[in-house]
Amino acid sequence: MAEAPRVSVVIPCFNGGADLPGALASLDAQTIRDFEVIVVDDGSDDAATLGVLEGLDGVQLVRQENCGLAAARNAGMAAAGGAFVLPLDCDDRLEPAFLEKTLAALDAQPDAAYAFCHLRLAGERSGVLRKEYNFFTQLFLNQLPYCL
Repeated sequence: MAEAPRVSVVIPCFNGGADLPGALASLDAQTIRDFEVIVVDDGSDDAATLGVLEGLDGVQLVRQENCGLAAARNAGMAAAGGAFVLPLDCDDRLEPAFLEKTLAALDAQPDAAYAFCHLRLAGERSGVLRKEYNFFTQLFLNQLPYCL
């Protein structure tokens, strides 16, 4: 039996066929390989997305009726075998060393429950969106990225 991966990357997809290949390419470029990829088809119904999903290789595909983003993430997490789970949207991209650096941060702080980083914005907004953890602020504003 194969050893469980260290990280399970869960990508919900509802008609996101145009974006999904970019997310998968950013995972292919990671500097470590100890991860699995789970794509959750949340009831996609456009031909382009269905074609992309049918052509996936080396990815675990979970299909469900359209239940929404949260349910799709939950379905992917239920299928996950990794010690850590990384939620990723199909239009997200990771820097090549993202998994290596976040795992190193978690290894350096064994009591930490998660790791996150600043976000580089692309599209209508650009630049770096700095994220910092402050427990008191989190009580009032949920400002952490979902990709952690």
